[in-house]
Amino acid sequence: MAILTVWMEIEAHQFDPFASKLTWEQAIKPIYGLETDQVVVKENEANLEKVLDIYEKRLGKYRFLACNTFTLADLHHLPNIQYLLGTPTNRLFEDRPKVLKWVGEITGREAWKMACDHEKYWFDVVGHDNVRNQHTSFNSLKLIAENVSTRSETLQLVCVVVDWLKFHLNSKRKSILEKMIT
Repeated sequence: MAILTVWMEIEAHQFDPFASKLTWEQAIKPIYGLETDQVVVKENEANLEKVLDIYEKRLGKYRFLACNTFTLADLHHLPNIQYLLGTPTNRLFEDRPKVLKWVGEITGREAWKMACDHEKYWFDVVGHDNVRNQHTSFNSLKLIAENVSTRSETLQLVCVVVDWLKFHLNSKRKSILEKMIT
């Protein structure tokens, strides 16, 4: 149990700060028409590389981070990794064979695939209408809230969310969202 806690802390304090900033800059900002700050990307990639070098060494001994079994330590990495796979930062995973194998294993889990299949599994919340283009995931909103740095960015993003809600929120969806929040 102690080693699990250690790797959860490593994710929270060593991996997540850099991965979240990279996700924000390369995956979230472009969705909202904001410019990616390449200086921030370069700086955070350099820091994430150091963390992934440690992961590469660890994954040479164990199938997963904490042990040979999938644990919460691995699960906590999934949201940022999923976003980063679609960005140039993906090369940081590809350059490390053991990390790449681990990423493939954790992102290939059936439950994770289901969680990522918005059309099939988010249907009850967002409905039929062009889900992939119009659904802003809760993880995206969380990243936005954590990373907005200026008043103008805040206003731009709030306007997008409010517009989406005005058009798509009906009583059924509102009820579902209220239940999820409570």
